[in-house]
Amino acid sequence: MSELHPCPFCGSHEFQGDKRRLSLVSDNASFVIFCLCGASGPVKDTKEEAVAGWNTRPGEEQYRLWNPFRLPRNGFSIDFRGNLKSMGIATLLQILALENKSGILQFNRGPLRSAVCFRNGQIIAASGNEWKRLGEMILSGGLISPEKLEEALEGSKKSGKRLGEVLLALGYISHMALKEFIRRQIREAVLDLFLWQEGHFEYQDCPVEFDQRGIGEINIMELILEGARRIDEYVEEQGKQAMS
Repeated sequence: MSELHPCPFCGSHEFQGDKRRLSLVSDNASFVIFCLCGASGPVKDTKEEAVAGWNTRPGEEQYRLWNPFRLPRNGFSIDFRGNLKSMGIATLLQILALENKSGILQFNRGPLRSAVCFRNGQIIAASGNEWKRLGEMILSGGLISPEKLEEALEGSKKSGKRLGEVLLALGYISHMALKEFIRRQIREAVLDLFLWQEGHFEYQDCPVEFDQRGIGEINIMELILEGARRIDEYVEEQGKQAMS
């Protein structure tokens, strides 16, 4: 396999010390390059095309969509993008919910990134730089051992499946427990976005296929109301600090 260029998001090279960061994943019909940070290249029919797709940088007007959910994407095309100063997170969530959208909504503010995955207008996954990954949350909750988590992570990397799906297949976590951890992760990752006073967003439609057993109910209106409450608390705290 040709040498892979560094990840355009986290800057990782193929190997960092004794760990592989970039991997070629295949289902025998297609090929794609994944980085451990969640970035991925375009899905191609051959190994050579997958490597070339990863190594080829788009022009200044195009962006690689951060894809921590390992979903197939339609190249680099973006369905819409904008600035959070002109359209807030609450409005974006409502629009995508009302239009029953399926795809990835990505946010970036300098080095910070966050992504929210929709299926049929419902939020089913979220990820951000500042929040623990699912494996860390489950480990800190005492549900699995470090050894079992390492086994599941390795299985996820080799198969291209999401960690939750691998944990369920191995029988290391129950459906209900997984749903609860995913629900917590989604809530905190999305609610953090309400405190972003600036930044950019991009949305892309793409097929979304998740293991139903790991998907819980996320009430978007409740998220919006909680987000508004956190904004009020933040503004109030900032006001107290300014007066002290």
